[in-house]
Amino acid sequence: MSAATHNLRSVLLALPLAMLATTAGGQAARDPMRPPQAVVGVRGPVAPAGPQLTAIMNGERGRVAVFNGEFVRGGERVGDCLILAVLADGVRYRRGDRVLEVHLASTGPSYMKPAAPLPGPPRGVDP
Repeated sequence: MSAATHNLRSVLLALPLAMLATTAGGQAARDPMRPPQAVVGVRGPVAPAGPQLTAIMNGERGRVAVFNGEFVRGGERVGDCLILAVLADGVRYRRGDRVLEVHLASTGPSYMKPAAPLPGPPRGVDP
């Protein structure tokens, strides 16, 4: 083995050890490809501003909504809210002396269409 080959081999073997070595400050070297870590704040989780409407379903006995995590129909109570009606896209409720509505967020069209036309039969095959 020549001296140049021996030196190259030594450098290549030492490179991974150098990458694992700590910096002068005693901290491990930061991987530039690693995403930044989330900063932990002093504040706790932020509570939603009002009631949450997750879903509306049409069933045999009418519409049912998932309101604050509970299945409800008109006339039922969830906490301090009286459900007045389950609408096609929301819920009308009474809280105290106020009548309010909450609606589902629009997620775009409720239908799916193929991204491309479906392929025909393979060549040479009779349909």
